[in-house]
Amino acid sequence: TLLDSRAQPDADWSLYRVLDFNGPIEVEHNDNVYQFTAGLKGEFMDGDWTWDAYVSRGDTRRSSDYSHMPSLQRYQFLINQNNFGQGSGFVNSGRSYSVSCPSGLPIFAGFTPDPECVDGFDTRQVDRSRLTQEIAELNIQGGLFDLPAGEVRVAAGASYRENTYAFFPGNPANSVVENPIGTFSSNGSGGAIDVMEYYVEALVPVIEGLNLELGYRYSDFSTAGGQDTYKAMFTYEMNDMISFRGGYQFATRAPNIAELFSAPSLEVVGFPLNDLCAVTTLAPWGNVPGNPDRLQVQQLCRDIIGNDTSGFDTQTYSITGLPGADGFHRANPPFFPLEIEIVQGNPNVAPEQGETYTIGAVITDPFGIENLTITADYYDIEITDTISPISSSAVYNDCFNSNGSSNPSYDVNYAPCQLITRNAVSGDRAQVDALYSNLGLLTTQGVDVTANWNMDVGPGTFGVNTSLNFLDSFEYQQSPDSPQIDATGTLDQGGLFDFRTFTTFSYRWDDFSIGLTWRHLSDIDSEASSSQPTTTIQGADSYNMFNLNAGYNWGNYSLRVGIDNLFDEDPESINNNPGIDSNSGTTNAGYYDVLGTRYFVGLKASF
Repeated sequence: TLLDSRAQPDADWSLYRVLDFNGPIEVEHNDNVYQFTAGLKGEFMDGDWTWDAYVSRGDTRRSSDYSHMPSLQRYQFLINQNNFGQGSGFVNSGRSYSVSCPSGLPIFAGFTPDPECVDGFDTRQVDRSRLTQEIAELNIQGGLFDLPAGEVRVAAGASYRENTYAFFPGNPANSVVENPIGTFSSNGSGGAIDVMEYYVEALVPVIEGLNLELGYRYSDFSTAGGQDTYKAMFTYEMNDMISFRGGYQFATRAPNIAELFSAPSLEVVGFPLNDLCAVTTLAPWGNVPGNPDRLQVQQLCRDIIGNDTSGFDTQTYSITGLPGADGFHRANPPFFPLEIEIVQGNPNVAPEQGETYTIGAVITDPFGIENLTITADYYDIEITDTISPISSSAVYNDCFNSNGSSNPSYDVNYAPCQLITRNAVSGDRAQVDALYSNLGLLTTQGVDVTANWNMDVGPGTFGVNTSLNFLDSFEYQQSPDSPQIDATGTLDQGGLFDFRTFTTFSYRWDDFSIGLTWRHLSDIDSEASSSQPTTTIQGADSYNMFNLNAGYNWGNYSLRVGIDNLFDEDPESINNNPGIDSNSGTTNAGYYDVLGTRYFVGLKASF
């Protein structure tokens, strides 16, 4: 009836329907792991020097059994039957299966379908993977010679390490008979890397109280060739109360086996500026009236889609009232700040290099306050050719010439544009291939402070331990040719808070203990604000959560009890966009508790 009420009843239509009636997809992981290690150790030069050597072999095999996964083919088959599958005994010749669905599927009506319908398109798949590691290592250490301030000690060694990886998908890309909904088909993948490493380290007492720690490592990777790593650190004990520490480190990290060879996996990620082909995008370089290159943007969208007949050019539902490309956006919801990324390894990834400068101090019993220790360390880190999956935001921004120079001709054959897939019927975003890549420069500076104090109170000991993290700056590139983005104080990169603390208050009396932990997060701007500072998308207010715990030990037994989220603090809502999208149910469970107050009790017995 609904379809017949249209001006053109026989026109094509697209079905957008979340399968909320078939229950959750379930997965059961089974791991078989073994580790073998054997070694020897000894002394020489009258016991002043020691040596040790060992070999190790590890093997991990995992099978992941997915159940209650709806079959795309069988679901489509039922949808195409009269009354959306109502009836029984449907047989699809040539597919070797039959489907029974007495009630039909609830497409335009709200009801619970007959369990036989759900069973009719239920599938299972089993993914298998295997990881192995072999290590052989030799180390020696001892005193080299004496200086006026003390003995120079050195350590040196060599090691060989080999890792292998193999993945066997349960839904290979060449399977056309059964494609489960909710997973990404992939081919099997695998690879191996090995590395031979040599290192030497020295502890040099320069003068009384001043020690230098020097080190060098050479690594010869089968995938990245020879790479150097070195450091020069110092500690200086000025007096019994104050000591200083710091230094310089240069490190080279070759891509690991996952970054090189991992099979494609589907991830849903933030896409804060929304679809650049939509009029609801927050990006001024997207499909918006104020963009002087809007017609070129629209043509590029068309080229990526692959036709001029999709919903991008033919839609009539726009909230702007404009048909076609001038009013295009996702049908529901119009503003959708999420994207599907297909993350996969890349054998062409090069090493990343990092430089770190640190300077800090340790203060013990300051001003006569006994049992008080304070540490403060400043860090300055710069990483070049950072290894990470290229983000969907970066791919779209480069493809759509966000900086005015990445793709000035709006050429669909430009490499980032080739990573984008859009739906040929609806015109909507489909996915972005997120290969591990060398993205460019990352710089960050900040200060870490810790304080630990305890004192006798009554029959027991009261203690306070706190750690404070101050982030001064965090800037990064999304791709080698893009400008640096200042993500400090935003939810970009998972969450870069200006200020974070974690504090524990404790009291111990013989075998009894009680503690209160307090976690504080400063207020934070939205993810979108890092790339678009004028965005109206909101971040989150400051957040505090408290946990209470207690324990008692007697003999071979220990009892633990506690309350998590003591004051039932609600999670912060993030990415609200007033007037466009409330996102009232969106939060970051990694930082903001979503479970509310809960209680636990545990008993441990040792025999």
